[in-house]
Amino acid sequence: GGETSGETKGMWFGPRL
Repeated sequence: GGETSGETKGMWFGPRL
């Protein structure tokens, strides 16, 4: 969910924005 977290869904948005 972070900027470069690379979560399961490949989302680049989150607390690391």
